[in-house]
Amino acid sequence: PVSGITDDIRGAQRHGFSPTVGAYEISRNCFSGTYTIDPNKAASVTNYKDFHSAIADLDSGKRYDGGPANGKGICGPVVFEVANGTYNEKNTITAIPGSSLTNTVTFTSASGDSSKVILEASFNSTGGNWDQIFLINNVSNLKFYSMTFFVPSSTNNQGVDYIFTIIDYGNLTISNCILKTSSLYPVSGIQYRVYTWPQPYPDSSRIFSNNVFV
Repeated sequence: PVSGITDDIRGAQRHGFSPTVGAYEISRNCFSGTYTIDPNKAASVTNYKDFHSAIADLDSGKRYDGGPANGKGICGPVVFEVANGTYNEKNTITAIPGSSLTNTVTFTSASGDSSKVILEASFNSTGGNWDQIFLINNVSNLKFYSMTFFVPSSTNNQGVDYIFTIIDYGNLTISNCILKTSSLYPVSGIQYRVYTWPQPYPDSSRIFSNNVFV
């Protein structure tokens, strides 16, 4: 396909990041618009029951909550509005096909109250190894708004735990969130809020604003 030609011979829009070779565009799925994450609702085209299914669908076109896949990849700005509740999950986010400065992915509290959406995880990091709620690896154009991220202390065993481990990223925003550990230096192991690599990273590529560190 020729760059800049957005429609096929019939006038159908070309796929945003992986157009079909030839005159006719083959219809395929990609995310665009607003979706929800709500475990109290049925899995559907627009609702995911957990973060894991939403993230897996974004980067691989698979989901694990019984709903139909929308991915992989995005072809417009995407927002996930997260229902109030506590989510006990650990997730890895890798490169999202189709993302750009305009086609971003946002996870935000549906209520706008950062204390009502809580992500926490049970860790078993030992002997200097580390674990995290979110591993963000080679991902750009990603935003988190108005949620709480919490690392309990009782799960660490002489390891290092993070809320976010962020590697090779760009255009990342974490704003109006609560980043909470039960203790900066628990009896066994160490807990931190955010780890980024490489260091230092250009300030323009990351925005951490109006967050509360507890």
